Amino acid sequence: MGFQLAGRAGRNPEEADVLDRTSALVALGNVVGDGARCLASFRGETVSFVARIVFGKTIDLDRKLHSFLPDQQVFEGPDSSSSHLLPSLNDVGDNRSHPFAAARDITEQAQLQTQRAEERAYNRDLIEASLDGLITVDPLLNITDVNETMCEMSGYSRIHPIGSAFPDYFVDSRRAAEGVRLTLDKGAVTNYELTLKKSDGGAILVSFNAAIFTNQSGVVHGIFAGVRDITKQSQLQTQLAEERAYNSGLIEASVDGLVTVDESMTVIDVNETMCRMAGRPRNQLVGSSFPSCFTDPQRAAEGVRLTFQQGAVTNYVLNLQGPDGHHIPVSFNAAAFRGPAGEVRGIFASAQDITAQKQLEQQLRDSQFYTRSLIESNIDALMTTDPLGVITDVNRQMEALTGYTLAELVGTAFADYFTDPGPARGGVQQTFEAGVVTEYALTLVARSRRLPAPVFVQRVG
Repeated sequence: MGFQLAGRAGRNPEEADVLDRTSALVALGNVVGDGARCLASFRGETVSFVARIVFGKTIDLDRKLHSFLPDQQVFEGPDSSSSHLLPSLNDVGDNRSHPFAAARDITEQAQLQTQRAEERAYNRDLIEASLDGLITVDPLLNITDVNETMCEMSGYSRIHPIGSAFPDYFVDSRRAAEGVRLTLDKGAVTNYELTLKKSDGGAILVSFNAAIFTNQSGVVHGIFAGVRDITKQSQLQTQLAEERAYNSGLIEASVDGLVTVDESMTVIDVNETMCRMAGRPRNQLVGSSFPSCFTDPQRAAEGVRLTFQQGAVTNYVLNLQGPDGHHIPVSFNAAAFRGPAGEVRGIFASAQDITAQKQLEQQLRDSQFYTRSLIESNIDALMTTDPLGVITDVNRQMEALTGYTLAELVGTAFADYFTDPGPARGGVQQTFEAGVVTEYALTLVARSRRLPAPVFVQRVG
């Protein structure tokens, strides 16, 4: 039970009217069924009283009395389920003071206050349990609350930032203020990077994530922000960016076209050289089908499958569809690459333009064909040997002369086809020493007969 003892009331007609009406509501003595007793000290005298309340009039009387009696003293009884207002009233016509009491049941109010206190404590515990710095800012950009993590991050005690300007705690105060304004305008802001100033002069890179909060009427009271230290994350991102730039630099520096292909045979990356070779921009090649980039898609797809199966493929020739419809012969060299867990992620391939090589090969074939034509058109039987005297080539006239085919003659000893192998070997040796031998007589042994004939031998470099 709680009691409030007010000071004296002034004498005026309106107050006298109130006192007349309230005096009927007060009875000194014991309250039937209650047994409550309060001892109040007034003008040095101890008065024992209990107030009996006429139900339905308490609120009106309290409101009236409060308007006249602003100064009050509170006396707490053993039971806090009731509240009493005890003004000191002067009886009209004498100077004697009389006590006045009013009672109200505040059980529900006390329960609500207890519940509110528990909710506040619970919410505060949640805020303090956060590993991120938490902060509330009003629409004027002033800090209204922070948690302990925020204090540890900034190096300030909790009392220091409250009431101060939010932007002042950041290196770029304008950007910090803009972050709050964006939150108020849009309702929320995420991954907004700021640099927090510490009390010791240091700085921390933080990620600012915030949203507005409102009252029951929907009026915006401010923003509630989470501030996370992303210094290590930023360092890792910088390191990753540098590694990517380094790898990209190596890839772009290659004179060969480079391409990565996933298991579905889709192009996932290319370098600038590959783009030039294909005559298509990067955004058209990435995401396209790898086999479709070649004149023979089936052979290209087979090359990818072989790489996944065998782990690598070398000198796999394909024809790349170049710009303006012309084709570019390329040498396809590829190897499978794996992820951190060892799983195959795709293939990394180089496509070397071998147009010049193909042209040289064609020139060589043309030259060989021309040389062969000269050899075959000669009316004499012709034969070539290596320094050891092993036959390396013959023309059709020699085949006809010996009765042996090209396949039978190539790889056999030159001297074995003559009646006297010694002079035949000597003729070969003499030719390598002198460069040319003429009118060197030997007897050729054909498959079915012996044919004495002069041999003209010339060394070929």
